[in-house]
Amino acid sequence: MGMLTAFLFLVPLAAFAASNAAATSYTITITSPTSGMYIAPDSTITVSGAVSPAPTANGTYIGVSVLEPNGQIATANEFPVALSTGDYSGSIATGGPNFATMGVYTIDVNYEGTPQSVTVMYGNVTSTTAVPSATTIYSITTVIQSTATTVTLPGTTTTIISSTGTTVTSVVTSLSATTTNITTSVPDSTALAIGAVGVIIAIIAAVLAVLAMRKK
Repeated sequence: MGMLTAFLFLVPLAAFAASNAAATSYTITITSPTSGMYIAPDSTITVSGAVSPAPTANGTYIGVSVLEPNGQIATANEFPVALSTGDYSGSIATGGPNFATMGVYTIDVNYEGTPQSVTVMYGNVTSTTAVPSATTIYSITTVIQSTATTVTLPGTTTTIISSTGTTVTSVVTSLSATTTNITTSVPDSTALAIGAVGVIIAIIAAVLAVLAMRKK
């Protein structure tokens, strides 16, 4: 009779405890690593966060696993959850054949059947700096200096002397704050004019000399 009474008393109590345990829901946060964080090859990942509500007894652990891009488990571990605060923290080493693939890895944590996860980028980081495109301005200035001189003397033919023009080309190339000026060198127009006058004088002198010889 006593055993039956104890049985009738303990069964409802056990059922109440089981239902109370099943009703407990947990909130898990992951503070490290952050979502989208870059993880260098062969480095160590610090996994930390908190569980709420915090455990009330020692010996409580949270499971941590790292999944490859194909969903396979690369490595796994478990870290203790602190009393009262619910904090957890631990390190996981990367590298080896299970981390041979570069890409998106998933950090999964699980506490009392409650999961949480975050994704990270595993691999080499390449930084790219944008370079402003160069702007080239071409400025062409053409200076045409043409002269025509007609020398007419009795008994001689008409001689016409003309000079050609010169072209000055300026190229300015700018990239960011750097400016380079390139100017082509050209003959001096004054020198060309003086040379043309000299030729004219020489021709006139030659013509006068021919006329003087004919008079003799």
